[in-house]
Amino acid sequence: MKLGKYIWQLCLMVALLLLPWQSVAEAQTWTIPSFANHRNVVQWQDTTVPVGSSVHNLIVIGGNAVIDGVVTDNIVVVNGDVTLGESAYVKDRVFIFGGHMTMHSGAEVGNGIIHLGEDVTTLISIPLAGLLALFMDFVRLVGFVILVVLPALLSRFSGNACESLRRITDAYFVKNIVYGLLWSLVLVGGEVALAMTGIGIPIALLLMALHGIACIVGIVGVAGAIGHHIVTAMVDGALVSRTKMYAYGGFALALVTAIPVVGILVGLVCTLAGFGGVCIVLSRRKK
Repeated sequence: MKLGKYIWQLCLMVALLLLPWQSVAEAQTWTIPSFANHRNVVQWQDTTVPVGSSVHNLIVIGGNAVIDGVVTDNIVVVNGDVTLGESAYVKDRVFIFGGHMTMHSGAEVGNGIIHLGEDVTTLISIPLAGLLALFMDFVRLVGFVILVVLPALLSRFSGNACESLRRITDAYFVKNIVYGLLWSLVLVGGEVALAMTGIGIPIALLLMALHGIACIVGIVGVAGAIGHHIVTAMVDGALVSRTKMYAYGGFALALVTAIPVVGILVGLVCTLAGFGGVCIVLSRRKK
């Protein structure tokens, strides 16, 4: 397999990365010289393949391509127009990203034309959407791992506190949701009010951080309650360690929250229940 056959693919990826910084096509037109025949050509200006000339791959970024000769592989034009004259022949494909396509009678394209919109923003949005999708998948993966690992770790190093939170969450789940919702509304209202004063922004950020930590710790209590029910239903549940019990609960919670739409609702309810459990534990300790 010849490496040169895939050079155009690498150039295309570079073109996609450089596209937002490309300027409009220059007025000057570059004509393929005779010594460039049967080679790969990359240009950042208007380019013409005249009658009698032949190139391997032609890539034009930020300019127009006029083809009257032969392209023995592919044409890739980014942010520019493509014109295939009557004597034009493209053996493989024509890729057009963000431009117009004109094909005169007599022109031939071996394996088709791929035209991705005439608006350059369409092209830019594709890699951005791909990056966003990858980022969201990464966030989901990290969240899944945290839900499995965090309950097991905290139960190992703070077993008594986790067990206290787990018992309250298990016994007063609905009450915890109400407490969590009310206290969340109070805290969010206070955080917004402090942030609007300007001077209270540091305090608002501190409250937000504490609120987030309390919600994360509360999820451990919910995972423990779920894990306790799972272990209880097992034949050899009595032999399962506390750390494994919390890991089972975290894994089950992670699976459920991964379900589209339903997972969001379940995650919200469990977060409120966990936060409410933390509030109850703290209020009892003060007494």
